Amino acid sequence: MFHLSQVVLGGSHLVSSQLVRQPAASLHVVEPSHLAISIRPHNNPSLTLSRPYSFIVTVHDVANNQIFLPDNIIIHTTVPEEYFLTEFATRNGSYIHGTPIATGKTTVTAVLSAVEVGDEVMEISPPLRASQDIEIFEPVVVMPPLTVLPWDPVTRPLYSVNLTAKGGSGSVGWSSSDTEVVVVTQAGVCRTRGLGSVTVTAAMTANPHNKDSAQIHIMEAVGLSLLPGEVEVEVEAHLPLHVGAHTLYQDVPLPFTACHKLPLAVEPREPSFSALPDVLPPTVEGSCAIVEVVARKPGFSLVNVSYHSSSGIDNQSQDHQLQLTASTTVAAYRPLRPVNPSSGETVLALGSSRLVVFEGGPLPWPLKPSSHTTKVTVGEGDKVEARLVKQSSGQQPGDQHLVEAMCRELGQTTIVLTVANTPSAFLPHPKKVCYCHSVT
Repeated sequence: MFHLSQVVLGGSHLVSSQLVRQPAASLHVVEPSHLAISIRPHNNPSLTLSRPYSFIVTVHDVANNQIFLPDNIIIHTTVPEEYFLTEFATRNGSYIHGTPIATGKTTVTAVLSAVEVGDEVMEISPPLRASQDIEIFEPVVVMPPLTVLPWDPVTRPLYSVNLTAKGGSGSVGWSSSDTEVVVVTQAGVCRTRGLGSVTVTAAMTANPHNKDSAQIHIMEAVGLSLLPGEVEVEVEAHLPLHVGAHTLYQDVPLPFTACHKLPLAVEPREPSFSALPDVLPPTVEGSCAIVEVVARKPGFSLVNVSYHSSSGIDNQSQDHQLQLTASTTVAAYRPLRPVNPSSGETVLALGSSRLVVFEGGPLPWPLKPSSHTTKVTVGEGDKVEARLVKQSSGQQPGDQHLVEAMCRELGQTTIVLTVANTPSAFLPHPKKVCYCHSVT
């Protein structure tokens, strides 16, 4: 069935002539042939969790012309509520707006079944039906979202950064906003080429609008520091010092993710301390590199960590030289151990006592020697009484400790000697060392 009418806009001031045409429009009355369901935005059946979407039902004739839908038609549009939270729907059911709330596959259905004419409902037989399969995915998330790496105009370091994409369907495509600075493989491996900032994007293959990005900056260093941490170590053991460095991006300090490829110089002041040649990747948050020092004998030393570079603008001008330095005081101590008896075991007769001599452990911190503590405790029971014995000044080395042990009951127990400095502004992370000595 097909009807054609013409609607003409008329009025006392609207008169047709050869020069002026009265506004008119053709009105086609046609039978509906089929329905279609579209998705906004992007008209893609792969949806992203928690993002707003609209389902639009349209009615078409046999020539696929879209038919105007008045409010009095009745379309039953169903989006399963376990997957989709409907926030708005038009009276005639042709428009549904809301948010996906669960991942998975489901189907949106629409049925044009009737038309309201006054108080009557005229059934459409057979009703027109349409369906649209959809799949809802988690949003794509790229990790890590930010990587900041230092540039040196002399060594021109190159880096490899592994990015991962979670969420989506598991199949993503990778792209870089500037391949002159960073290129990225389809496995998410980024390789730097020079100085600059880029955005690396991972987009879901089935729905490129489900995507996320990571920022990679390769910039020159403007600041260097040593992170707070332990600065006391046994003689001949490696002491790691955690290096921090940062750049400025849009006048905001950005810490480097890694800076172990910078030519860092490590210089202990005391000759009994030396620096190891390798600069290691970071292992703690806030650090970008690790340098290590080792001592051949007990003592203290100031350690300077420095970075020197020209800016690359004018290598001959002293105005463009960069010198960054950070320093800290480190300490080395002998291992805490018994020297008399050296076996680590003491045998006492009931009621007898003896001195147990220990050596080693952290030394008194020079800027606050009063924070140094030595404590002795006894294991379970009252079999042994133990106390520290202090010799007169000048007779006892700084790392020698005397403990008097007295047998009160028969049996076996332990005495535990603990040597440390208490935390202070000069030494916020002191090392605590213990030794457990057996007493029978």
